[in-house]
Amino acid sequence: GDISLDIDQLKEKELSIYGSGHSVIEALLDLDLFLIKMEGGMKGEIKGQAKEQSVFISGSGTYNGEGLKTEETTVNIQGSGTTYVNATEKLTALIAGHGHVYYSGNPKTISKKIHGEGEVSAYGSSQSR
Repeated sequence: GDISLDIDQLKEKELSIYGSGHSVIEALLDLDLFLIKMEGGMKGEIKGQAKEQSVFISGSGTYNGEGLKTEETTVNIQGSGTTYVNATEKLTALIAGHGHVYYSGNPKTISKKIHGEGEVSAYGSSQSR
């Protein structure tokens, strides 16, 4: 169901968040592994740092993770979701539908698999959301 979650600061090894509907999540994190699964029209804004992150969107959710600096990020979108991520080493994007993955951090390796009209592209700080 719908949730509203605001985490001022969290330092842990791992954090998993699952939300749906019109949930809103805001967090400042320092993690080894961050997992987020968003369903429906959920919105998430995450900042901080994590060695790895995995983002799954089913539906039309929006994930604003440009403020979460990661080494490796995997994004899986099923539907028309949109993500903004920051990865320095590796970005893996799997899109089924019209999803969009915008990235920064100049990842050394980018792997993408798109079924439909999805898009994976770099963005600048002036990109509008």
